[in-house]
Amino acid sequence: MKSVTGTYTRYWNFENHTTLTLESDNTFSFKAQEGLVFFQQSGTWTIDKNKLVLNSPDDPSELSKSIIVDKKTVDRSDVILTVKDEEDNLPGAPIYVFTQGQKKDFSTDENGQLNFKSEKWDSIQVSYVGLKSLTIKAGPENMYDIRLTREEPIGIKFKNERWTFRGRKLIDPRFNENKRKNTYRKNSR
Repeated sequence: MKSVTGTYTRYWNFENHTTLTLESDNTFSFKAQEGLVFFQQSGTWTIDKNKLVLNSPDDPSELSKSIIVDKKTVDRSDVILTVKDEEDNLPGAPIYVFTQGQKKDFSTDENGQLNFKSEKWDSIQVSYVGLKSLTIKAGPENMYDIRLTREEPIGIKFKNERWTFRGRKLIDPRFNENKRKNTYRKNSR
């Protein structure tokens, strides 16, 4: 069997499409739109008797943590935070700045950014409804690019789910009754 790593796409119509990406480290990401519902999942994959076997963790939040994508020191006297979920800016995200036991409340602007006067601070907590909060400990940096992830990912879980290979195609067992709906084609790289 040729390398199975890569991205496979199922496109049924403009409201129903999915991508499954198999990484070389045996992890996968699954992103789907079914009507007005968008969801994603990640986990591990293996090959067993010419079948792709997908498993996602029992607690999907294990794999997703809010993170600082980039932090640096720039020649400015204020602190700059940019807060996003996976792709979009998060306007109105609550920001709490803790200084010697005192808490100051801020929120991001319409671009998901906050600039505040650089004072001596101990930690910053960034939060948003439905997303995991993140706490930043004070350091020399004054510019932070932050990504918050879902508290409880929406979607499905994979438990030893077995998909079939057919050449450069994968067959999703969830849609066995409709071949057109369940076929994923491998994208060219």
